[in-house]
Amino acid sequence: MGVTNFNQLISWTRQVHQQLATLLEQDAHLHHNEWARLLLACLSEQQQRLGDTIKKFEESTKTQALDAYIPYLYSAFEQRPINTQRLYTQSYAELTIAEISQVLFDAHQQLTAPLPKGRGFPIHRE
Repeated sequence: MGVTNFNQLISWTRQVHQQLATLLEQDAHLHHNEWARLLLACLSEQQQRLGDTIKKFEESTKTQALDAYIPYLYSAFEQRPINTQRLYTQSYAELTIAEISQVLFDAHQQLTAPLPKGRGFPIHRE
């Protein structure tokens, strides 16, 4: 993923939330378990709200500062690529509640895990 500025990062984040919301909503209608349908519907609604919130932020924030090239941002994504493929190819209608949770927790952990030691953003001290 070639994210080199904050606008790209914000846009990518919105797209992930919106696409996941659509998939969860579609599979909620197909699931045979009532509790799983409710979980998928709730998660879909939450993802849609997150996507909508980010979209409003994008529309209200028009600044060149967010377009500035940030080499450390690109470097961070190169060092620890984020794989969202499982989110998009998974059929949630076939999973148990525990499996649905595990797919989403795995994706969240991937996004929030710290960079390997010594590979984070450099701290400039004066």
